[in-house]
Amino acid sequence: MAKLDSYLARKSSVLAERRTDFQNTPEKAVITLTASSKVAGITGARPTKMGESVMVTDAAPGLAGHALGPTAPEMLLGAVASCLVHTYLIQAALMNIPLDHVEIEIMGKLDMAGVVGLPYDKPRACRI
Repeated sequence: MAKLDSYLARKSSVLAERRTDFQNTPEKAVITLTASSKVAGITGARPTKMGESVMVTDAAPGLAGHALGPTAPEMLLGAVASCLVHTYLIQAALMNIPLDHVEIEIMGKLDMAGVVGLPYDKPRACRI
């Protein structure tokens, strides 16, 4: 028995219910996502609301932040990693594939020259 069997069985059941629901009312298949962020006083930290959850995001100390939470680029990579893991779980549930573990690591490079106001002729190529 794979470690994620009980979760994947529950997910498969929920997906089957949603599939029936969407077939009967296709407009329910389109969802609206919301996110908002604001600066919190003099700290520069940013409470960021995504759906009903709030996370504090911040800049790194090298950009006058306090490292109170992930930076915006880290959140972006985290969102992509989480989305990929969830996609693999959905596909495993749909295809009845047993899983013990799913883990994604994404690494990127960000050229900070333009962020700090250095001149440049053209954007440098960055790879993720």
